[in-house]
Amino acid sequence: MRTLIDGPAFAHAAGAGHAWDEGPGWPASWIAPAGSVDGPAVHDWRLQVSLPEARRVRLHISADERYLLAVDGVAEGEGPERCDLARWAYETHDLDLAAGAHVIELRTWNAGRCAPWAQSSLGPALLVAAADPPDREVFATGHALWRVRRVPGISLVRAEVGSGFGGGAAEDVDLAAAPGPWADPRREGAAHEGFRLYCTRPGRVLRPALLPPQEHRLLSWGVIYADEGGIDDVCIPGASAPVLPWPLTLPAGGRLRLVVDLGAYACHRPQLELSGDGMALVRCAEAACADPANPVASKGRRDSVAGQHLRGITDRIRASSSPATWSPLWWRAGRFVAIQLQAGVAPLTLHRLGFVSTGYPLQVEARWAGDAVADACLRTLRLCMHETFVDCPYYEQLQYVGDTRIQALLTHALSRDTRPAVAALRHFAASAVNPLGHPTSNHPAAGGQVIPTFVPMVAGMAHDLLRWRGCQDELRALMPVLRRSIDAILRCDGDGLPIAPSGWNFIDAEHGAHRDGVPPGCRPGEAGSCWGWLCVLACRWMADLDSAVAEPELASRWRRLASGMAAAVHAATWDGAGWRFTCGNAERSPHAAVLALLADAAPAADLAVAADALLDPAHPPAMGIMFSHYLFEAAVHRGRLDAVRPLWRRWEAALGEGFTTTPEGWGRTRSDCHAWGAHPLLWRLCGIAGIRPDADGFARVLIAPQPGDGERVRSAVPHPAGGAIAVDLIRAGDRLLGSVESPVDGVLRWGGRDLPLRAGIPLQL
Repeated sequence: MRTLIDGPAFAHAAGAGHAWDEGPGWPASWIAPAGSVDGPAVHDWRLQVSLPEARRVRLHISADERYLLAVDGVAEGEGPERCDLARWAYETHDLDLAAGAHVIELRTWNAGRCAPWAQSSLGPALLVAAADPPDREVFATGHALWRVRRVPGISLVRAEVGSGFGGGAAEDVDLAAAPGPWADPRREGAAHEGFRLYCTRPGRVLRPALLPPQEHRLLSWGVIYADEGGIDDVCIPGASAPVLPWPLTLPAGGRLRLVVDLGAYACHRPQLELSGDGMALVRCAEAACADPANPVASKGRRDSVAGQHLRGITDRIRASSSPATWSPLWWRAGRFVAIQLQAGVAPLTLHRLGFVSTGYPLQVEARWAGDAVADACLRTLRLCMHETFVDCPYYEQLQYVGDTRIQALLTHALSRDTRPAVAALRHFAASAVNPLGHPTSNHPAAGGQVIPTFVPMVAGMAHDLLRWRGCQDELRALMPVLRRSIDAILRCDGDGLPIAPSGWNFIDAEHGAHRDGVPPGCRPGEAGSCWGWLCVLACRWMADLDSAVAEPELASRWRRLASGMAAAVHAATWDGAGWRFTCGNAERSPHAAVLALLADAAPAADLAVAADALLDPAHPPAMGIMFSHYLFEAAVHRGRLDAVRPLWRRWEAALGEGFTTTPEGWGRTRSDCHAWGAHPLLWRLCGIAGIRPDADGFARVLIAPQPGDGERVRSAVPHPAGGAIAVDLIRAGDRLLGSVESPVDGVLRWGGRDLPLRAGIPLQL
């Protein structure tokens, strides 16, 4: 059983000699295969023990890169959760062991150059530490009699799916491969948690897992296509779904291709049980395409394979004479799975086929009237939550700041569980230990890409956590990194205009004036309205954060910086109806208008004019699916959600094209599952229902509903202290009818009036 612990597994021990001697670390050592390991490899580890009496044993376990744990042949868990070398995770497992003999087994793997982009590694290694001193000689690596052998039947190979794929290795598996002999491992070195005296030495500095175990469940599925073609062949239109016998046996030399539909996009592990002579190719595809050489541009309907090819990560499994089961070490993503069975000189039997989902166990406590768009948004969010938030489950699997802020905000509205958001903020803070002094665009990651426009969004994430959940102690620990990070990107010219730093200053890809998502005035060394208002917004967030952690002098500094920059940006780029990209560019930037409205630091009359121009239903601004979130936020804060609600038709149109998730972008989209586009669900709760925090830690609530005429709103948002803020309202012209209930005080805002709400006392309208 996995257990989350709050602090270090073992107290830090000082060196036994001089003060400059490094302490001994954990009462266990990292161990590694005795010989050199070249390239990707899979290893099995085994420990045989005998206990004189039944007892619970607590083990702290980690591995490089990953492990699967089994006790007496029964799966017990996996790990370590996604991490980096400076904050390497370990999991705590409580094992209830009867008296007698037991076998502890772990399978570890290192994908090397084929690993997911989010994976860091120093090489194959295992760490097992026993919490109780009497158990250390029995269970701990470096003390107990652990054995290791390489698994010869699994090769981790490059997934041949084109450029831009960072989702991990494909597998070439021989289920008949004979295991090699067990060998003694070598002792690699001490294990240290949270601190190393010589901190720049290569090594893994440990920390406990932050998140609970991933959730797994069996998926329903159906075979929608079968023929004798190859896995690369087109699926002939008009074919009917076959009825197949199970077990499914092919005669010698026979070939059969199956296409499985999971019914919706899923993150999963296929499970196949095979026997006989032959092999299976298993291809997990995100979507079907007409031209496999140009898959993104030639994607068709997302709910059909007729006339299409399936392109995706492909695993090769060779059968053994007796039934044996294969499931990939790392999960796959997509809706369709193609399976090609090829019998050899003897029959080949597929005994069993199944699919097991994987994802973060988010407990959704919010309520809303169901609709297809909201359902797709929730599905997308779930599919992009694993050991971290991920931008997309198929291509990159990276926790990008720009995506994560929207995802974390959604989790605040849906659930009381703050752990994913807190873990993400800790990851981003850890990534700031680099020569630039500010967070990288995504983390954990083996790389370290720089998108400076995402740095303010880390402050925005922290501000969201403050407003929705409080968590001042967590934020107090984070603030030194945030202060340093925002200061690292703030540079102004002689007129006080913020200057865009070096890096990929992405704002939004869907605007003709933006190059690679970068608007004029955001390119390195330039000064413009988008970057300027983003800096103002960041400083205002920082002022609120420092006020919340009792640093009024620092908060005053941030307000002074925000005021000065706002005046400079407004003077240089305001043209009477909006903000130009730069002082020398006549074109107005709708993205700058959104950021200015959110910053709320320009003259009120000018903000009203800009809002009228931006929120004109007859002329909707050109914005991508991610930045639309901020457009909706600005509209909600101005009480103008009605002006942008027609944009939700784009989400409805995508569902009409067979999508079951929100895509990365409109039109020819690369990723079909991108949670930065799942925000319409948030604005159903915070916009239409109008439920939002009105004080730090949700100590007060503001309910400012914005339904359409005749629209009924029945929604609830969980409160961190317990209970929920619930509305059951219907709009009739200028009147609002129904009831509102809240566990905290607040106001109901409607028709220019604020009606007081009292905790626990329903308000009838």
